[in-house]
Amino acid sequence: MKIFSLYLMLTCLFLTSCQKEISWGDLPPGGGSTDSLPGNTSGGLLIKSVSVENGETSTTIYTYDANKQLETVNTTGTSGGLGISSYRRYYRDAAGRITRIAAKLPPQNGIEIDTIFTDVYYPDATTFNYTYTVQKISVAGFEVNDSTIFTYNSNNQLTEGYDYQTSASVIDIQESKYNYAYDAAGNVTTITGYNNASGTMQLVSTFTMEYDNKINPLGNQKQTFLISGGGKPADTRNNTTLIKFKDVSNPDEQVITISYTYGSNGFPATALSNDPTSNLTTTATFFYK
Repeated sequence: MKIFSLYLMLTCLFLTSCQKEISWGDLPPGGGSTDSLPGNTSGGLLIKSVSVENGETSTTIYTYDANKQLETVNTTGTSGGLGISSYRRYYRDAAGRITRIAAKLPPQNGIEIDTIFTDVYYPDATTFNYTYTVQKISVAGFEVNDSTIFTYNSNNQLTEGYDYQTSASVIDIQESKYNYAYDAAGNVTTITGYNNASGTMQLVSTFTMEYDNKINPLGNQKQTFLISGGGKPADTRNNTTLIKFKDVSNPDEQVITISYTYGSNGFPATALSNDPTSNLTTTATFFYK
């Protein structure tokens, strides 16, 4: 079962080729030190989100460095009776650019997963536009190397990520790519995914998104594509209100709506998502400082 996280809803999106369920526990922005609902919404940094779905709760804690740059994201909780705990840490150079991401995920089917490291590479010492990332995944002695090359437009927006996966245990190189389109405000409106599982590069899935006119609490973080999980888009100025997902192998379209209440800081205070396809309703509360 794939998890379609709230974090990726607000900051926009993680691409796979299957039906999604929503979990709001992976969201990051900034708000208060009190734990009482509906949360502290007078601050500028998201520090916690709490989501409830089918009676299950997940909590995500966000921490920042001295320059108010996101440093760690730590999620604990359950979804569908399964643990969804995860931890991410972002390492930066003196300029504040992310150079490495460490991610720890819960065991999958009882099998431990080693800490996953993603190294980020730049063409020079000043640009924030990284050219490629390299990720190494190790599960029970089985290792996969994942490299992604990125392309930008004249507005410094990421327009394509081309991914190569190799393993000593698998002769074939698995390739996939993601193309991104934007609206005038700089929000990602369309993500199209392709892979070569059939031998040639074929369209496998499409996301389309709509937004409100309020500021995304992570929109002021640089390199939010990387913050969202190693290069998948999260660089959106506004908050996602509608997500449509289409898998070419499935005639049905999944439609998810998200509504918000807003705090005095202009950021989301609460969110309510509805996914009729999966018969899921999820609520989330955000805390800032």
